[in-house]
Amino acid sequence: EMKDSASALRELETSFRIQPLQITALSLANIYAERKNPRSLELADMVISRDSAGEMADPVFIKGIYYANIKNTAKALEQFNQVIRMDWKFHEAYIEKGIIYFDQKNLDEALQQFKLASTVTNTFPDAYYWQGRCYEELGMKDEAAASYGRAYALDKSFTEAIEGAERVRGRK
Repeated sequence: EMKDSASALRELETSFRIQPLQITALSLANIYAERKNPRSLELADMVISRDSAGEMADPVFIKGIYYANIKNTAKALEQFNQVIRMDWKFHEAYIEKGIIYFDQKNLDEALQQFKLASTVTNTFPDAYYWQGRCYEELGMKDEAAASYGRAYALDKSFTEAIEGAERVRGRK
């Protein structure tokens, strides 16, 4: 699988060199951000520099993912906040902010971000799943079970939501 992945990445880079399309740059930047490769910043900045209207939130979001993955949470939060200023409906930015706060054990702020995500897009199962995680950590088992249930109702393949609901129900 790693060979196929490396080969696909090389092919994508070749494609980008031949014809540097923004969609290809974003795809590459996203892959590199997940791999903690700073090339993601270079590619995202290139797309941002070509965005004369300053309306593309995706490259800014990718920069936030990169910074989150390398544990530079201040820079990550800065990028995610910029995404939200650009597009307040970009629910993934709220989720990523919430995950940072959750990892920092700032559960109240994390829960606030996950609630914002579910307000912006009330059909996004991850928002409810993460609310469940917060409620579970806070010892609020009924709220956790309800949130996990909402996540599962929106995505029947969301096994983590099922496991979370079973976990909190087993502790009652």
